[in-house]
Amino acid sequence: MAGCLNEKTSTFYFGFGRRDDEEEIGFVVLFPKVHHQLCDKSYLAASRYENLIMKDYVDLIARISIAFIFLYEAYDSIVFFHKTKETMTAYGITWNQDLLLIGVIFCLIVGSLLILIGYYASVGGFLILLYWIPFTFIVYSFWNDPIELRRESSLFFMRNMGTAAALMLLMANGAGKFSVKRIIHTLRLPEE
Repeated sequence: MAGCLNEKTSTFYFGFGRRDDEEEIGFVVLFPKVHHQLCDKSYLAASRYENLIMKDYVDLIARISIAFIFLYEAYDSIVFFHKTKETMTAYGITWNQDLLLIGVIFCLIVGSLLILIGYYASVGGFLILLYWIPFTFIVYSFWNDPIELRRESSLFFMRNMGTAAALMLLMANGAGKFSVKRIIHTLRLPEE
């Protein structure tokens, strides 16, 4: 929503966007004896700048949150290594459990750290997705569960798919402004 004040008519216009025929949708509010110009270019530029700053902070907070989810998953797999192997057996994963579990822990730790520091965050997201998507389809296969467990399993399945979507968004959009990769590329000296 944008607002502009017309000084000649002392009206304040709120616009909500455009329709298909490019006519602006909005409404007008009358303010008698108001002489401030709110619609100048510096005001609009400052508003866009504030939105970009907010986006950068949200990117950082989201990256930290995603990284800690999977760092905790790695920590849990390390601490309860034998119980995790028993769970793998219960789900029918019996082929080379040690190798698979160590590979999963490696993907989780490296992927989480890459996402956390923002250095090749898309690679980190891919490493985590290598684990997360098969895990979700194996553990929360609600279509194979009994009726009484189907609802709960489907909720966990959808939650995990939402987390996978967040990782895909991270892979598509990058780490954002507050990342080690951007700092390195900003501080790089020009070649002579």
